[in-house]
Amino acid sequence: MQDGGAFPRETQIFEADSPAGILKWNLLWGEIPFLELLYIEEGFRGRGIGSRSLMEWETDLRKAGFEAALVSTRADETGQHFFRKSGYLDCGTLHLREINGQEAEELFLYKKLKENFIGRKV
Repeated sequence: MQDGGAFPRETQIFEADSPAGILKWNLLWGEIPFLELLYIEEGFRGRGIGSRSLMEWETDLRKAGFEAALVSTRADETGQHFFRKSGYLDCGTLHLREINGQEAEELFLYKKLKENFIGRKV
């Protein structure tokens, strides 16, 4: 993976020197790592590239001192199953119909990156 630098962070995902996808994240409220996008090109799906990319991102976050990560996906998409299988837990939903016309709820999930995480650092 190659990191694009400043926020929002955008990382091109490669498999055997071929572009296979993208991972994009930002800091929500300036403090919580939030995965905005994890997209794997159709021809590269089912090879574990998304799982490896997610694990690499989480490792980088741990090294940077972050204690938790947040992701979201639409309730009518299969991403929720991928994230739950990867250890993410549901933490809320947004109803965006009145804002952008999105019929499905936006599901938010989080994962503790450190065993002793209990919330915000003081």
